[in-house]
Amino acid sequence: MNLSKLVDEDEPLFLSLIADLFPGIQLDNATYEDLQEAIENQVREAKLINHPSWNLKLIQVQNHVLSHWHLSMRVLWTSSLL
Repeated sequence: MNLSKLVDEDEPLFLSLIADLFPGIQLDNATYEDLQEAIENQVREAKLINHPSWNLKLIQVQNHVLSHWHLSMRVLWTSSLL
């Protein structure tokens, strides 16, 4: 589940549940330095104000698109075998 779908008050509870279910496992705080730099450049070129929460949302959208792209490619590939 994406944290973006939770209300702020539920996030600590969710993270606590994940920690209980998977003890000793740390969440990956992946950084996308190239993507963040590209976002900053585009925002600057468009003369907009760069908000960190927007950067996070763009990264979440990218992760969502990438995960669904791989899923759809697997489904298309297996359905073409039938």
